[in-house]
Amino acid sequence: MKVRSLVTTTQETCSEAGAAVNPPTIIVIAAAVVQNPLAGKGKVEDLGELEELGRESTELLVKQALRALAAMGVQPDAVRGYGKGAIVGVDGD
Repeated sequence: MKVRSLVTTTQETCSEAGAAVNPPTIIVIAAAVVQNPLAGKGKVEDLGELEELGRESTELLVKQALRALAAMGVQPDAVRGYGKGAIVGVDGD
């Protein structure tokens, strides 16, 4: 996996609609910009490279997110939810 850049950020919500949130809700966003190994190759039948990219990027981003949570004193067993997504750019189809 060729990583161009990584970004990790946190958001801590301490109040909602004028009411205190205790403990605060913490959201971590971990994102990576990576090279698409299939970009520019046209139709590809075997998507194994993308499956491997998915495994590698998941491992990397989970570690980044858990590191950010640990810095805020949050242990992995306290995580209540997670999500994931992908955006494909130029030549990625």
